[in-house]
Amino acid sequence: MATMQVFTNDKWVELPKGTVLFAKAKQSGVPIKVVHPNGNFKVIFNAEKLPKSEPTTSTKPKAKPKAKKVDLVSPALASLDDLIQA
Repeated sequence: MATMQVFTNDKWVELPKGTVLFAKAKQSGVPIKVVHPNGNFKVIFNAEKLPKSEPTTSTKPKAKPKAKKVDLVSPALASLDDLIQA
């Protein structure tokens, strides 16, 4: 089962279960993250208050696909040019 953690004093501390404590932490503005049993995590509230060096998620963003190199002259047109010039 996933656990909740709050960022305080430059470290993550587990938040005890309960909606009252969660609501108080959220309202106070501290960053809150959910940590799954497999180790993955995501900051779900107040991520903007984290230091820049602190990651907000354990997943890596997908790389943008590289643009395909397109030949501007098709082989069919190239052979037509050869016929015209001949």
